[in-house]
Amino acid sequence: MRNALYLATFFFTLHYGLTLYTNSTYLAQTLGERSVDLLYSLGSLLSILGLAYIPTLYNRFGQFPTSIGLLGLLIASTYFLALASLPLAIILFFLLLYVSNIAVSYNFDLYLEKFSRDEETGYLRALYLTVINL
Repeated sequence: MRNALYLATFFFTLHYGLTLYTNSTYLAQTLGERSVDLLYSLGSLLSILGLAYIPTLYNRFGQFPTSIGLLGLLIASTYFLALASLPLAIILFFLLLYVSNIAVSYNFDLYLEKFSRDEETGYLRALYLTVINL
């Protein structure tokens, strides 16, 4: 199960890296360069709030349904950001994409913790972070 998690993390990281790289250029061209800094800062703030809310979602719906919901939000926000042409829609879908990327990454880490023994969690997280940063 952990190997599947590592593989999913690798592909997720490819998606995450490509969208961040292209989004900053896209946002600068569409909204102006000054807006990019503000949007990433706002996205980080919203991500912190979202991460604080994830345990509530887990308690209410369970880990797997929450994971599916977060992945659905990630896919939908990527799709609609690609189609958006109005500045407000671009901002909204970018923020949803940014927050859902962080939430899915956190979710993968929680699965890693769930599927590992306590004495090997540190080693596996180090391997996980290495895979993410490749």
